[in-house]
Amino acid sequence: MDIIKKDILTADHIDVSTILNKMYAFKDEIRRSIEKGETKFLTNASAKELAAYKDPQSNQAVKAVLAWNLIYPDNMIDLPSKVSLLKTNIFSLEDIEDLKDKDERVYNIIKEKIFNDTTGYFINIKKESMHKIKEKGNWWLEIPSKYRNKYKKLGVDAWNEFLETTDESAVVTTNVRGLQALAIPSTESIPEWVVPYIDYYSTVNAVLAPFYPVLKIFGVDPLQEGKMIKKINRKSKGLTNIIKL
Repeated sequence: MDIIKKDILTADHIDVSTILNKMYAFKDEIRRSIEKGETKFLTNASAKELAAYKDPQSNQAVKAVLAWNLIYPDNMIDLPSKVSLLKTNIFSLEDIEDLKDKDERVYNIIKEKIFNDTTGYFINIKKESMHKIKEKGNWWLEIPSKYRNKYKKLGVDAWNEFLETTDESAVVTTNVRGLQALAIPSTESIPEWVVPYIDYYSTVNAVLAPFYPVLKIFGVDPLQEGKMIKKINRKSKGLTNIIKL
């Protein structure tokens, strides 16, 4: 708002390069603040009681609160609660391999409670039945997704023959979600151990996003940053100094 008032609304001359320089300075300020453990720029989220959700296992705020409570059982967040939401890049144990030497307690909790989760919050477990089928319509859709492409090509007879040679009555597929977000209570700072694993692209760009329509007026279009990580979309629009003429 300060930039809008001083550099646009009341300015004698609108200098786009000055506005961009101030935005880049603000971007650096946001990152430094987060690296220092401050939560003032983080997205706020409301986590309701579990009964309020049809599928609490798919709610990011709930999972973020649960992750905090697993890591800090002596300082748990009670539901319902408003929290600061911190996105992380912890999609596999390999992502935090160096944490084992820095904070073994936190590493072991993440390993045992999140990457060996049995509740369905951090690992999605799906069971699909396996049975003989008849060739009609899109018959292959009755085949568990793990085998679908293979036996769609081989044919229905090959699928039924396969069932006669296996003892499996169902196939279990798992989708490891990892620790994608961590809730921070209003009375706490960002824990030091998580700072190296923060998704800075998503976090910083979420703060800057409301200003992008203003930049677009002056021909400045944000560029896409980040990437898809294990089918999780971590792409976001970030600042650029390229002006569209």
